[in-house]
Amino acid sequence: MSSHSWRPLALTAVLLLVGCADSSSSGGTSLATACASHDGEGLNRQAIALSSSASPDNACMELHQYNLFAPNPDTGFERGDPRRPLVVDGEYQGLPYGLNTALFTDYTTKHRIVFLPKDDNGAFIPATYRDAGSSPDGEPGTGDLGKANDNFLFPVGTVIAKTFTYPDTSAPGGPVERLIETRLLIKHRNTDDGSASWEGVAYIWEQDETTNEWIARRQNLGGWFSEARQWHYPDPNDPGLTVSGQADEGEHPYLIPSRNDCRVCHVNPDQDAGTAPIGLKARHLNRPYASEFAEFTNDPAGLTDTNQIDYWAAQGWLIDVEPQAYTLDNTTGVITDIERIQPYNLPGDGDNIEADLDARARGYLEANCVHCHNQARGGTKGFYMEFQRPLCSGNLIGMNNINPGNDDNPGGLHSRISAQGSEYFAMPRIGREQIHTEGVALIRQWIVNMDPGICDH
Repeated sequence: MSSHSWRPLALTAVLLLVGCADSSSSGGTSLATACASHDGEGLNRQAIALSSSASPDNACMELHQYNLFAPNPDTGFERGDPRRPLVVDGEYQGLPYGLNTALFTDYTTKHRIVFLPKDDNGAFIPATYRDAGSSPDGEPGTGDLGKANDNFLFPVGTVIAKTFTYPDTSAPGGPVERLIETRLLIKHRNTDDGSASWEGVAYIWEQDETTNEWIARRQNLGGWFSEARQWHYPDPNDPGLTVSGQADEGEHPYLIPSRNDCRVCHVNPDQDAGTAPIGLKARHLNRPYASEFAEFTNDPAGLTDTNQIDYWAAQGWLIDVEPQAYTLDNTTGVITDIERIQPYNLPGDGDNIEADLDARARGYLEANCVHCHNQARGGTKGFYMEFQRPLCSGNLIGMNNINPGNDDNPGGLHSRISAQGSEYFAMPRIGREQIHTEGVALIRQWIVNMDPGICDH
């Protein structure tokens, strides 16, 4: 595999990478020294603490220097495989998670892992549960709009890793998975005023042509991945369905975001400063764990079919869950009295087809649009899509945004999500080049089946 299958957005990226590596922080220890000198069995928590604390460009030059992942020498990941959280003395140092409906990113799979900090006694410091109080059965239009952006509250020292891949379970000789990038969100303490904030950074996976080892290197300014790729894997919401397709080299290139691009979606004024997480909400996480690829399913902690929130609470990784005496449905793996978004591509079993379609479509918009189109953010075309918002109160209906019941002209929302990512009016603005055929079909069905007078009552 060529090490030049991706190209940077600007040559100045190289200058930034070199210039930022030697920044120092408190105590006289430089980040570069912390990144290079870790020889312990656990996470490189000194490097995590120093990352971004002296400069917004601070982060280790190579992903393996944080020691987040377990090695997998058989597949060329001697320095850590981002699909395998590190294990020390039989204890997982990170927990994977999946979402009911995930942000669409050009049909990639995403392997997500949270790493919590530890206290002086070696115990994990837990995250704090928060939700918006919406209906647990996935009914849109309920809950507290003032909490629309509330993720779980994570302690300083938390690292959230998300790895983007193209897996092909139909490849000759057995399943293969092409890793593209791993993005980190690191919550750090600012040394100037003691405040906490998040910083995002992307690492690009390249294979050494001599040793065949895979190494992920930091790239501040992003770039384009234009290598030919094929994907074929079971849908994480419904293993009976297969996600399958291909792109030739240079066709619909995959965009690796810059660090400034991360801020476009991850900054909301009512949340933690910096590039705060946007997907770690109770309504997204209230589901049984299900991997998007067998490589990850076979390894971490026997989580398959285990409710994620229940497991986190049982492991002491999550506190203050409300209600404390929640009810877990062992058949569905869903907590029935905690908010939840229905997966966009899994119709419910109820008789109310319109309500089911509304819940799935609103959940899709929540995952793909709400991080920008919410009232706390403000100023984003003046319409809002929060799951907790009554549909007719967000200026989304009419003004050619959504034209209810109109098969010939569903409106601007449908036009934007059905546009090629390279077109200037395509939405989401960052994160996709291809068209999500299944998501577009759902939104069109939702609009066309909508009562034309839905907001006249």
